[in-house]
Amino acid sequence: MTTWIGHLRVAEQILAAWPDQDAAAFACGNLAPDAGIPNAEGSACDSPKTPTPCLRPDEDEGHCGDLVF
Repeated sequence: MTTWIGHLRVAEQILAAWPDQDAAAFACGNLAPDAGIPNAEGSACDSPKTPTPCLRPDEDEGHCGDLVF
């Protein structure tokens, strides 16, 4: 999974091609899947790398199939 800024940079490029979209909502939608689950205090989020379409079951991040995806 890429960093949050990576997701925003891709979102910027998509928005340039589709300027009629709600930019704020589109940016939130691109970040939300990586936001993670907040802890009980709400002070931090756990954002695991495993739920990504680029990994196959039983593979770790070193086997990311991003180009296959």
